[in-house]
Amino acid sequence: MGKYYIEKVRQRGSSPRLQVYNNALLSVQYGQSFEQTRTDSEEWGHIVEIWPLVLTW
Repeated sequence: MGKYYIEKVRQRGSSPRLQVYNNALLSVQYGQSFEQTRTDSEEWGHIVEIWPLVLTW
C-alpha cells in the first residue's frame, strides 16, 4: 500500500477498550461478593461509572 498511496496511512493511538454493559460480568472479575465490592469505594466507583454509558446506549 505504501507504493501506491501517497498520503501517510492513519494509525490508532491505542487499542479500543472493551465496554462491559452487564455488571454481573464485571463483578465476576473482581472475585468479591457484592457487599465487599460495595464497601470498597474504589472498586465501586469503577462499576458505577459504567452506568451512564449503559443508560445512553
